[in-house]
Amino acid sequence: MLVRKLNAFIKQSCRLNQRIQTLTIALSVNKADVAIPLFRTTLETNPKIEQFWLNYIYALIKEKKFDNAKAVLEQGKNQGVSGEKVGRLRGASFS
Repeated sequence: MLVRKLNAFIKQSCRLNQRIQTLTIALSVNKADVAIPLFRTTLETNPKIEQFWLNYIYALIKEKKFDNAKAVLEQGKNQGVSGEKVGRLRGASFS
């Protein structure tokens, strides 16, 4: 039973890692518009992972969706995204 759970966890982690790599590539080639829905889905399935919040907010900022970025930033804060990292994103241009 433990081996089965471990295998399931590894499989899920590999899929998640692949999704993150795909999203990172999309952002790096200025395809944030493509990455945004994928970041949202990833975040909805794993809302406790701080980096997912930060990536999603960064993609919104990159696409100049500042009102959305501000709203997601506040949601992230409420979910426990660290104050220091929130402060850095708040320093990003929202206008």
